[in-house]
Amino acid sequence: ARIEAMRDPVEQVKFQRQAAMMKAEAAPVLGDAGLMNFAKLAEPGRYAGLAPGEGRAEAVRAEADRRASAIAERAGLNGAAMVERYSGGAPSRALAESYAKTEAKEREARRATTGAPEETAAQRDAALTAMHREIGAVYRAARELAQQEARRDEPHAAERTRAPEKARPGRATPAPSPSPPRDAGAGQRAASRPAPRDDADDQTRREQERARRLAARKARGRDGGGHGL
Repeated sequence: ARIEAMRDPVEQVKFQRQAAMMKAEAAPVLGDAGLMNFAKLAEPGRYAGLAPGEGRAEAVRAEADRRASAIAERAGLNGAAMVERYSGGAPSRALAESYAKTEAKEREARRATTGAPEETAAQRDAALTAMHREIGAVYRAARELAQQEARRDEPHAAERTRAPEKARPGRATPAPSPSPPRDAGAGQRAASRPAPRDDADDQTRREQERARRLAARKARGRDGGGHGL
């Protein structure tokens, strides 16, 4: 009665969840058969939403929540409260049944307020079952898409992780000293310059040539002097 008296439907769902968790912890200690269903999970897929993610995966979850809320509103229920029921992880059997009872009462109250035709319990349950089937399909598709987006985000996340390491200042490696410019003509001059031994031979030949010329001039001088006598 205290939970149903809460005005905020979302806070009501949160309180239901917290109370169920406390009862689940107390069930094995007290050994109360009436509490055991709080310690057992509901059937797979029931109120199975999408956990918060990052990047594109989070955008997928937000869109799925928006669609789930719209489906719940069309069924005569509070959309934000329905999204909260699907966002708390897998509920226990007892909590799932508590959610279902709350939804049935909420639908009846909404229809009475809007003047909608009366419906039987079977009609109401069928409408709520169809609503959950549609919401479940939305979240299953979103879960697959979120996994694909998360895989696409992994390389970017790894690159962001490596980026600080690359930018981290390290010990600078001194740049090699530039080599002095090479004189292109030096090699040519070196190649054309004769070896030291060749220089000595040329010097000897030039001295011998000068000696021969000098001897020839002296000889001509002597010959000229003789004719004058």
